[in-house]
Amino acid sequence: MTTTTATGPGLAAVREAYQTDGYVLVKGLIDPEEARYMRQELHDLFSRMPAAGFRAWPSASSVAGAEGKQELQGLHDLQFYCSVFSRMIVDHRFTDAAAAVLASENIQLHHTKAFVKPPEKGAPFPLHQDHPFFPHTEHRVAAAIFHLDDAPVEKGCDHRKRKPPARAT
Repeated sequence: MTTTTATGPGLAAVREAYQTDGYVLVKGLIDPEEARYMRQELHDLFSRMPAAGFRAWPSASSVAGAEGKQELQGLHDLQFYCSVFSRMIVDHRFTDAAAAVLASENIQLHHTKAFVKPPEKGAPFPLHQDHPFFPHTEHRVAAAIFHLDDAPVEKGCDHRKRKPPARAT
């Protein structure tokens, strides 16, 4: 696993890590103060939209110790509700890293989602395939995740165990 930054020559490492591992962890894309601000904006947004929410996937509802306790708030297209997220999706730090991963200067946003998972009650997001719902060609679709909280191993965020996805030939 390669950890890199998304500036200058670091972009070549972003692309190389993605080609090698099938994913890349880009630390420092946003600074801690930005993450705190975005997290507060997200919580404020959910407080204004109490009906916003997702239920845990049925396949995730029986995770050991979590039965019946899972809570999940979520919202699609949050850039339409909060300007900080509108700015983030066009911020050069993100778009430059995305262009490096996809090996293309022509990138397009498909959609955004935000999830808030309360401590000890968060619902896992099982492995799944989006291709049947969002068919694409040339393997130029990628998902980007911004963790606005720390994502240590204790929270279940152990990227070291992740295996690269199988590549279609």
